[in-house]
Amino acid sequence: MTTKTSEYFIIALTFAIMIFFFLAWLFSHRARHRETMMMIEKGMNPHEHRGTNRWGLTLHKIGVVLVGIGAGSALFWIFEGLGIQSINSQPGTLAVFGICTGAALLIDDRLGNKEG
Repeated sequence: MTTKTSEYFIIALTFAIMIFFFLAWLFSHRARHRETMMMIEKGMNPHEHRGTNRWGLTLHKIGVVLVGIGAGSALFWIFEGLGIQSINSQPGTLAVFGICTGAALLIDDRLGNKEG
């Protein structure tokens, strides 16, 4: 990658990570609010039944996203080593990272539903 392309990639990756953190916070906050409202509707006191570890799920999802990014990075370097030129473009790079991150989140969601 050229210098200009790598600068744009780093900026895009930084914004993507910030968006992932924001979405993780948003969805966890939304789910916690819905759970609290359902407890109130059933006549329960939400403060008595709330778990002590509020950050466990969020940190878990962040970890899964980072594993997906790592897998995407490894896959990208394997493709580059094999000489596949269509992946070596900017959209190809972002597609590999996006697919691997999405696959990691999907696998985590599927495995989490079977255990619980």
